[in-house]
Amino acid sequence: MRRGRLLPHWRMPVSDTLRLASPISLASLRRVGGEIVALRDRLEAAVEGPVYFPFIGAPDTLAPAPDTLAPAPAYIAKMPRDLVALLSSRFGFEFAL
Repeated sequence: MRRGRLLPHWRMPVSDTLRLASPISLASLRRVGGEIVALRDRLEAAVEGPVYFPFIGAPDTLAPAPDTLAPAPAYIAKMPRDLVALLSSRFGFEFAL
C-alpha cells in the first residue's frame, strides 16, 4: 500500500531451504574473499553481459581499504552453483548440487 492505494505485488514462498548449523558470518566470508572474487571473475569471463552474483567488492587482501567484500544490494535468491560448492567446501555444510 502506498499513499492509501493498494498496489499489485507478487509473493513467492521460500521452500527447500538449507538451515546451516552455524551461520556463515561476513567476517568468515571475507577470509575466503579472494576465492569468492576469483570465482566471480571466472564466471564473468565465461559469459556475455553482467553476472548476477551475491557479493560485490574485493577481498581484504586486494582492496585499498579493508572489508570491501559485501553482500550485493537487493540480491534476492539465485546462487551460482560453483559458489555453493566453494562455500560448502570452506564452511563444512553439504548441499546436493
